[in-house]
Amino acid sequence: MTQTINKLIRQTITNPFPTIRGNAPRNEGATVYITADGVTFTTTVVDGKWSWQTESALDEGDHVFSFFLVDRAGNVGPSSQYLLTLDTLPPDAPVILQASDDFGASTGILRPGETTDDKTPTLKGSAEPNSTVKIYAGDKLVGETTADRNGLWQLEVELENGTHELRAEAIDSVNHVSDKSDPFMLTVNAPAEGIDNPPVLNDIWDDVGPGIGAISQDGHTNDNMPTFSGTGIAGETVIIFDNGSAIGAAGVDASGDWRFTPATGLPDGDHVITVAHQGSSAQSPAWAFNVDTQRPDVPNPGINALLHDASEGMFIENGKTQLLLNSDEVDLAPLHAMLNAADSCWEQQAGSVTVGGQQYQVYSQTGCDTELLIPETVKNELA
Repeated sequence: MTQTINKLIRQTITNPFPTIRGNAPRNEGATVYITADGVTFTTTVVDGKWSWQTESALDEGDHVFSFFLVDRAGNVGPSSQYLLTLDTLPPDAPVILQASDDFGASTGILRPGETTDDKTPTLKGSAEPNSTVKIYAGDKLVGETTADRNGLWQLEVELENGTHELRAEAIDSVNHVSDKSDPFMLTVNAPAEGIDNPPVLNDIWDDVGPGIGAISQDGHTNDNMPTFSGTGIAGETVIIFDNGSAIGAAGVDASGDWRFTPATGLPDGDHVITVAHQGSSAQSPAWAFNVDTQRPDVPNPGINALLHDASEGMFIENGKTQLLLNSDEVDLAPLHAMLNAADSCWEQQAGSVTVGGQQYQVYSQTGCDTELLIPETVKNELA
């Protein structure tokens, strides 16, 4: 009866002079035929066991061995093939090809030396197929993965804020360790926890008189350098935006308060203020107001414009007939020329009166009042 040679596990070896052993307890004295890389060798079963060692060193890499047994009666057993891989060298240093950012408003591929707001970027690279890849940030191990059969790998690592020197290291199946890769520099500038909650704009203060005080929503102010204040995450920085453009920044103190006064005056016109933590796209509700630092024009009409160019109703509407004399000192102002002919309150009387050698017409009125406005240049002895 023929005993089948024990199967050998496919494996990687580090000894270039391997010894191969097997059992054939029921085939004492049988001959074992071993073929290695096309060359056949033999050995004999003794006490139910057999062994064979290569006569020359194996080359680095894969080697195919086949075995079959012939007992003392000449019966030939089945042949089996096995693969041994000689690995005496460490893997080549792996390569970090790129990092990728999938967090925040700006995402995509990161090249060496770039900055990201993603504290868990994904690294991608190449290494010896099936090797274990370890990633270090400085001297700290931050993760490990396994390269696929094509030698490609990727790994998400967790990093703190700051600049990191990332290197990869490969370890093969027999624990040979490669040199570390070239450094992949990456700066992490991630927002603090909760930073996506926007800061609060509590107050906009006008300290320019006469209207000192808080500027209300949709309010007006003559202070083009008002003080903005509010609350945020302690230790963070608040960015102040005016009409969508950043105009300054303020640090949040340990109590969570911040305050900002623009270094240069805001232009006259409408303004919409929002605030956000640095590194976050979340902004506070808008606060709108108007800045107007221009003094209004003051009307300065001349007395003639007031008297001559006045339209109806310029003078006080008090139910009285108002008469204005526009004359030089030597001019005469006939009363009938000033009266409204349609005014039935006045009536010229028959006859005339002579005073100081001057003749005057006589008028009388009933049932209405009349005011006579006389410039200083008009003689008004009869007023």
